[in-house]
Parts: sequence; C-alpha cells; structure tokens
Amino acid sequence: MSNVLRPLFIVLFVLPLAWPLQGQEREIEAAGLDRATTDRLVVVANDPGTIRLPGDSQVPADSVLPGDVLVMGALHLAGRITGELIVVHGDLELAPNAEVQGDITVVDGEVAGSEAARIGGTLIAYRRGARFVQRGDRAREVVDSDLKLSHEVPAGSSVRFAVRAEEYNRVEGLPVHVGPVLDTGGRAPFRASAQLVPRTEGAPFAADRVGYRVVGEQFVASGRSLRLGAGVHSVIDPIEAQGLSDRETSWSTFLLTSDQRDHFERRGWSAHVRATPRSQPVDATLRYVNERHGVVGIADPWTVFRSSRDWRLQPLVAEGTLRSLEASVELDTRDDPADPAAGWLVRTEWQEGLSGDLVVPDPAGAREVDARFSSALLDLRRYQPVGRSGTLAMRGVLAGSPAGEALPPQYQHALGGAGSLPGHSRFAVDCGARMTQVSLQREDREQSMFPAYGCDRVALAQFEYRGPLNLDVGFGSPDAGGGDRGARDRGKSWAVFFNAGRGWVGEGSEAHPASDTRTLYDAGLGILFRQAGIYWAVPFRDGMSGSTFTVRLERRF
Repeated sequence: MSNVLRPLFIVLFVLPLAWPLQGQEREIEAAGLDRATTDRLVVVANDPGTIRLPGDSQVPADSVLPGDVLVMGALHLAGRITGELIVVHGDLELAPNAEVQGDITVVDGEVAGSEAARIGGTLIAYRRGARFVQRGDRAREVVDSDLKLSHEVPAGSSVRFAVRAEEYNRVEGLPVHVGPVLDTGGRAPFRASAQLVPRTEGAPFAADRVGYRVVGEQFVASGRSLRLGAGVHSVIDPIEAQGLSDRETSWSTFLLTSDQRDHFERRGWSAHVRATPRSQPVDATLRYVNERHGVVGIADPWTVFRSSRDWRLQPLVAEGTLRSLEASVELDTRDDPADPAAGWLVRTEWQEGLSGDLVVPDPAGAREVDARFSSALLDLRRYQPVGRSGTLAMRGVLAGSPAGEALPPQYQHALGGAGSLPGHSRFAVDCGARMTQVSLQREDREQSMFPAYGCDRVALAQFEYRGPLNLDVGFGSPDAGGGDRGARDRGKSWAVFFNAGRGWVGEGSEAHPASDTRTLYDAGLGILFRQAGIYWAVPFRDGMSGSTFTVRLERRF
C-alpha cells in the first residue's frame, strides 16, 4: 500500500502547477480614464492570471486572493490580495487590516478605510470617464474622455501599530496580536511585523501567558512574485483548522461554550520562500521549521450562555523538538472565492519530518514517536454551473500519512460535526482517540486528557447542489409576465448535500484503544442567505437515528 500511495500523493501535490487556466466572458464598464491608465487596465484585464469578480463582492478576513484582482462592482475587502486591485463602477471599502500588496485603482467609485489598511503600492480613485468592453479573453476601449483625480496615496515606506484578535478558544481565551508593522513600499518591498500575543485567560502579561510572532519578508522579483522570509514564534495553534472558519469557531466558543478545535503549543523559528506568479492563480511556499512542541490544557474562559457542561478535554501531543520541511501549493480559479459558482480550488500540503526528539507524555508510560515521518494533504474542489442558476459543488479530501504509518498526535486528523459530517457528532471519526482518558500532572495541577487526537489517515467526500430560492409571497394575482423572482430574492438559495468519511490507524500506532472506523454517511437540506445558512442533516448508519440542525456563517466548502 505504501509503495502505491506515496507516488500518488506526489503526483497530486505537483498537479496544480500545470493546471490549465479557463477563459471567461465578461463585460467591463468603466468611467474616466486617461490613455495611459486605460492601456494599463486593458493589459491587466487581458492577463489570464487576473482574478475577476463580477458584481458586488466580499473578501472575508481569512481569505487570500493570489495575484491581480479585477472587480466589476462594489468590493468590501477584509482579507488579503497579493497583487494589484482594480475596482470598476463601484465603491471600495477597506476593513481594518485589509491588505493589498500592489497598486489600487478605483474607477467610478469612492474609497473608504484606506487609513487603516495595508497598501503596498499607489491608491488612485477616479470619478467618471471612458468605457471599455471585454468579450472572451480580449478587452478593447470603446469611449475615451477626460477624468479628474479624486484621491491618491503615494507608495512609500510606512510604519503602523496593529492590534488584531484571533480565534477565541478554551485554552487562551482571546489571543490579541499587538505590535508594529513595517512596509518599505516600492516594487521590491521589505515587510516585517513584531507582535506580542497576550492571552485574556490567565494572569495578564504573565510570562507563560504571552506569546510572540516576529516575521520579515523581502521581495526579490519584479511584480512581487517571489519573496524570502524568516521569523520566530511562540504561539498556540489549532491541531487541525479544517472545515470551520476562525469566525465560526470563535462564536461557538464565546456564545455556546463549545470549542470546535483542539490546540498545542509551538515555539521556534522558520525560514521560507514563497512564489505568487502573476501569470497564474498559484500560491506556493517552501518552509523549513525548527521548533519545540508542547501539551496545553484547558482553561475556563468566560462565555455568554454558560452551561453546566464542562469543556471538552484536550488531547495529548508529542512533546519535544522537531525539525521539518513543509511545502504547500494552492491553485484557485474560482470566479468568486467567497461564494463560488464555477472553477477549481486545489490545495496540497506536504510535511517531511527530518529529525527531532518527540515523546507523548502518557502516564501509563511515555511513548516515543519517530520524528522522521511524512504527512500530506490534498483538498480538491470543483464548482460546476448547472442550468441557468444552479451550482454543483464537489470536494474530495485525502489527509494523513501517505505510507500508512503512525503520526504524532498533533499531525493526526478527525472528521465529524458541522465542518465535515454535520449529521454526526464532532470527532465521530477519530479512530477511538476519545474513548478513554488519562491524567497528566503539570505544574502541581492534574488534568484529564485524551490519549491522542484522531486518525493517521482520513478520506472525505462532499457533494452539494445549490439552486435559487424563488419565494413568491404576497396577495392577489401573480405577475402576468412571471416577473423576475430570482432578482427579488437574490442571495437566497436552497441546497441538498451528501457526505461520506472514514479514518484509518497507522501501522505501528501505540495509542490504545485505536482502530479503523467504518465509513460514515449523511445527507440533508439547507436554506442559505448569501453565505450564511441553516442545515438539517440525517446520518445513515446501522443503529443510528435522529437528525441535527446546524447554523453556519459561511459556506460549507
């Protein structure tokens, strides 16, 4: 099995580098361009690597758009764009900490929030003027007239003080990143940030309750397509962040006393090289990491609806030093990353443990873990338009050890709950990791913990069809012409979905009890209001009954 899976994972890992780009057909209307600006926008519009967002769009805080972006309508940007941003015939709203690494051009629109955003190039906004139209893969100018400059922020170095909160969880409470951010600007800028991470749970600013993250990056290629970076860190990270966003897990913890993730501590340094070529929607990173991992226990952060139930226990992880090499490649051809209706998303990761000294501190006997391991992830998603207004979304995930070997607990995977199998409980697929408990003595305090996190390999398949929800509610006779119910209810849709998942224990695993899982299935329906939705799911398995209702703030995938 290992001889077959390892080359398969390698092939799937490099597949996105050669993935073909797809042409798009879009009409572009703009106002107020001089000849030089018009010519430059036409070049960007004709570039096959440009990401095009039709109509009013949003980019959430945890999203990254690699390369240049062209928006036909208003844009609310809370995330990050690694290239140039052009907004045509709409307003641009920049949330605090939004980032655009290249120039920003706004045509026939206004700009708000530029003072608190990170802008690597020049920001220019125009009021009105010419029109140019793109059909197929080519753009041409139709009308040309004078324009007036309404807002300009020159490129150059800047230093600002940033305050950013991250995921609210049962270990840290609210971790707040506080510190200066430097950006030299220009075509090959140097960027650096130095942030302390005080945690609201525990003694404020106590030495063991404050983390840090210092990162510096130097761009070394024209077009800002290649950068080198390094940093040091002492943070508490989720073991696995698949399925649910930071925003959803934070609200679940803060409101419902239900933390959807498990965590571990990591301290050390890293160095990386990252490529974001302008000609293709690809983001690739190669990173060397030298760090020390540690177990963290649960605390007792404040929640709104305080229930009588206790917080879920944390799992043991392999403690000690680890030196590893990490590689990731992401290809994204989706028409709208926040709410896609067409395109591909392919994300691949590979981690190779090089050396280290890892031990699971099990009270029954410390378990040594081989630091020379391989772990991989393939997340493949396809969004296919169906008919005039439907979308079929398909996703396949393979994660874990390509050779079927046992992994350190912090690199294991689990399925179940809203993020993967909503008809089943959270961690329903964990290969028996939560069937028993162990007691760990730390700092004169004894804590109960689970002996492991999950499975050494998992597979997940998800299918979802979405169609418009055309509600015709009212009195009297219906519109004789049929009307445009889709326009009246734009943003509302219904969904039907099916999911299947399974997990396996790696060869040589010493965690007990540990066993392969059965394949779990579920199916259900959903009502969506833009990205948020209410889902009803039913599990399919012998001896299981009942159903679950789930509220999501973002798309399932």
